[in-house]
Amino acid sequence: MKKITEKQLLDGYDGLTNGLDLISIVEGHQIIWCYRDDGPEDCCPVIDHPASASYPIITLEYDRCARIATDANNLDHPNLAKLQEAINKIAGAMID
Repeated sequence: MKKITEKQLLDGYDGLTNGLDLISIVEGHQIIWCYRDDGPEDCCPVIDHPASASYPIITLEYDRCARIATDANNLDHPNLAKLQEAINKIAGAMID
């Protein structure tokens, strides 16, 4: 598989894991990933939307390790709203 882009991950968005990581299908492969804030702190916290971070990046999880740059051109991608809605729905259910 060649280099994965944010657009490919958003185009292939397929749902969430029970740990709230994002699932996408890219070229027939299941990719687990999440948005993170790669700010100056020692940690790299998970975020629900790239616009909510000072230094947004994407990390691939589990069997793949990589950091992928985000692209401001994807902020209007329809699946970005869909995945944020799914995260909010599950997170709200966990709080209630």
